[in-house]
Amino acid sequence: MPSKKILLLTGAGLSRNFGGFLAADIWSKIFNHEKVQASDKLRELMLGNMKYEYIYDIVVSDEK
Repeated sequence: MPSKKILLLTGAGLSRNFGGFLAADIWSKIFNHEKVQASDKLRELMLGNMKYEYIYDIVVSDEK
């Protein structure tokens, strides 16, 4: 029985062609969320850094 080969393409912007988001789109969606807008501290943190993965790490590791 012949095997099927599967190819997975990844990379910046690749998913955009299939309805996905770019990093700036994700940042914007997170920033505009009502819970983020309700937090001065989180809004300030996000405005100081456009890397949402970095912000996520800070939020998850913060004991406060």
